[in-house]
Amino acid sequence: MRLFFTCIWFLANPSLVWSQSIELSTGMALPETFNFSARIISSKVIGGISYGFLPAHEESLRTFTGDVGIPFGRMAANAESKRSQVRLGFTYYREETSSRIFKNWYSNLRVGRNYFFSKQLGLGLEGGMTIRLSEKTERKDGFTGGSSFQILDDFLPSLSIRFFYRPS
Repeated sequence: MRLFFTCIWFLANPSLVWSQSIELSTGMALPETFNFSARIISSKVIGGISYGFLPAHEESLRTFTGDVGIPFGRMAANAESKRSQVRLGFTYYREETSSRIFKNWYSNLRVGRNYFFSKQLGLGLEGGMTIRLSEKTERKDGFTGGSSFQILDDFLPSLSIRFFYRPS
């Protein structure tokens, strides 16, 4: 019982375990589309979630992404974090047209670098590879298409540009 309360205490006071900051960003990425994200950044790990969208006239596209990263390299001159990171992410992609719904899962591996304008503001650029893990198509009349996994057709470039803000 004491261990349980000790774990709760550390979870309620994460600054005792590691120094961390929060990052809020908006940007454009493939496959996440236009997105808003929130990340927790520590000296050893970056974890984040994002919501992406691309509304169009007769269709809608939504993405949900979770990722984890490892910062490396030199510290930024005017910020309290490292400039570069390697990130692994998983994205759920849902596109709905007038006749079909496409549901896909992607995984991406990216290497990126942050450019700081100040201690709180910056630009992040990332590049890497994305692989489609699953693909499912549903027709709106009730027919469900099968899933597929074709490695040669499912490798895509993964790119990201984002503007971020790190409150103090």
